[in-house]
Amino acid sequence: CMSGVGLSEEIRRMMRNTLPGKEQIITMDYKDLRATLDNHDQRFFDKTQFVLTTTDITTDLNIAIINIYDIMEKTGYYQLVKLLTDAGDRQADCQHFMDQLLKFFSIEGIRDRLQFLNPDVVINEVEKITSSYQAYYGIELAGKVRLNLYMHLALMIERMLLASHKPDKVTTIKITSDQEHEFFSVSHTIFHGIEVKYNFKVADYEISLMYQLLAPYI
Repeated sequence: CMSGVGLSEEIRRMMRNTLPGKEQIITMDYKDLRATLDNHDQRFFDKTQFVLTTTDITTDLNIAIINIYDIMEKTGYYQLVKLLTDAGDRQADCQHFMDQLLKFFSIEGIRDRLQFLNPDVVINEVEKITSSYQAYYGIELAGKVRLNLYMHLALMIERMLLASHKPDKVTTIKITSDQEHEFFSVSHTIFHGIEVKYNFKVADYEISLMYQLLAPYI
């Protein structure tokens, strides 16, 4: 971790909680890792399965190094899953780790942007909504798409809460295709739970923004 070992320790905690493997997970800051790579030969790393970092690192040594942010893309995710399954972890546990990592990054991303909602609570709501969209359309969104969706939904819920205490301002949305019409219908069903829980109505304009985010994948 370039900013110290704080993020590294949090990632280790998530790995320990989600992956049953018996690997030893060592955390260190960027400076120490760079020195370790530069001052040792290949034999020193014979038992090293891979290095997970928060910044790009290059080396002439034959070691798998993955930037944590790259696993938000499918290529990086599948690379990490292969390394973990080769080490004895189950694919389902790898997915659980990924889910926890996404929640963590999402919470950190929205913590300072929410005015009054608890990010640790609202993130569970947006995770359910995202899962509902994936289940209905039979899709598996890449980590980066889900991360953007989590953050967008959390901020949307707060916008709707704030708007519920103001005079109605109706924005007319023109629906131009059967797919879009279906999306609006499905969305009203998916959002019904949080509408009842938080006592607001998700505006069609907000659903149109959701459609723009998800249209390339459905």
